[in-house]
Amino acid sequence: MILKKHLMSLLLPILLAYPLCAQFHIQTVDISAYSMFYTPSFADVNKLLDDFGLDSIHFSNSVAIEIRLTFGKNYFFGFVGTTPFETSRESKITLPEGDVVSRHMLYSTKHSGLTVEKRFKPFNRTNLFTGLVIGETRQMMTLSQTDGVNSWSLENATSMNNFSQTYILRNYVLQPQVNALYHIGDGGHIRLGIGYVVDFLGNTEWKASYSSQEYKLNNSPKTSLNGMTYSIGLTGRF
Repeated sequence: MILKKHLMSLLLPILLAYPLCAQFHIQTVDISAYSMFYTPSFADVNKLLDDFGLDSIHFSNSVAIEIRLTFGKNYFFGFVGTTPFETSRESKITLPEGDVVSRHMLYSTKHSGLTVEKRFKPFNRTNLFTGLVIGETRQMMTLSQTDGVNSWSLENATSMNNFSQTYILRNYVLQPQVNALYHIGDGGHIRLGIGYVVDFLGNTEWKASYSSQEYKLNNSPKTSLNGMTYSIGLTGRF
């Protein structure tokens, strides 16, 4: 069900693209699928993981779908969205009282936004795009611990040995980027890109999340979402 939801969120812009082309006389539509590596500072996250006895995180990698519509000869406007990158950690810990517990972490990042780009053609088979993504980046992390003693009545769920805490950080971001497309025939291109995410106009403090409701966290670090992005994939032109 979760996979179906993510696929629909990525395919919806594709379904909307062709009616827009007919109404606004858009010349071409580019559809890109690529892997994006994102490298913000994980210092605050890794400090918490270290205190919890779990291994660090160093980068995130998401699959992105981007739709670009051509306005005029060399200007493009579009939408980009990624599937959530997810990574997990697990370890068994012996508490000072002698109890053995399992600790778990699930971390995810997700990006979405609007793109504006200008095309240049420095070489015969290569297009160069410079532009900007305006959107949102979200980080989410769940830390949990259990001693394996659980029941339907929740009689052990509130013990100190059994707990779960979800942290969420979201912010509006700007992402200047440069992408190179190398033509390989029949409207197909190899896509290489580099960019830099800059957070702005938003909150840099984490919040606690319970059943999709967010609450203020005491002593939250001010975590920057700034970081380099690197991407590689394919683009089709229609």
